[in-house]
Amino acid sequence: MTRAPRRKVLAALLVVFGAAGCPSPQTSVRNASDVRARPDLHGDPLALLPPGAVAWARVDGAALRQSPHFDSGLELATQLGADLALVQRELGFDAFRQANMAAVAIYLPPGPGGDAGWPAVYARGEVQ
Repeated sequence: MTRAPRRKVLAALLVVFGAAGCPSPQTSVRNASDVRARPDLHGDPLALLPPGAVAWARVDGAALRQSPHFDSGLELATQLGADLALVQRELGFDAFRQANMAAVAIYLPPGPGGDAGWPAVYARGEVQ
């Protein structure tokens, strides 16, 4: 993946998950060090990502799709220039509509002068 599409994929993931996310009473924020200290390989997808990420997020896709803001979040992401079709092509599945749980981490490229992060995505659900 070249730098320009990688940047668009990162932008699309961040905008959609940020804009469409609607916190529920069950939402909890955990410290990343807690996740790393006690990995639950069957419960928390963040435990499966390599350490050293500069940014990470765990997304409950099933709850995200139940949000009244989900469709408008996808529309907003498109209006802001995110290429959702590119995300689907690069990942090989429609992460926004198929993943029940996902973890996304961004890693800095090695060496000085890197201008785009490297994403790592873990998804669970009916991914085809």
